[in-house]
Amino acid sequence: MSDRPSHTQDRAETKAARALERADLAEVVWGEVEVQKTAIEEKTVRLKAQRLARDAEEAAAKESSKSMKAKNDPPLVSGSPAVCVDYAARRARRRSRGKLARPYMVRLSIFSLLICPSA
Repeated sequence: MSDRPSHTQDRAETKAARALERADLAEVVWGEVEVQKTAIEEKTVRLKAQRLARDAEEAAAKESSKSMKAKNDPPLVSGSPAVCVDYAARRARRRSRGKLARPYMVRLSIFSLLICPSA
């Protein structure tokens, strides 16, 4: 039998049990974080490949349309309505692509709690 009183021993056992639960929970959470991280990396690689393929197709189409346009069409006057509409369409496309990605605030706050639990 130990020299400590029973209530002190019960407290120590409870503390050890809680620490074990926390360690198990942390292991599960970090496993989920790693799974999400690998999924994000795989998705990033896939999307980058798609973007590069799309950009290559657009560049090829642009080159072919430039060569076809140079051969067939007369030069446009700078103030013509067709040029203004084309410029506006390109500007709108550029603006829609220029929007920055916003982080998932909930995920960010949960992740920050996992990294710095005391904060």
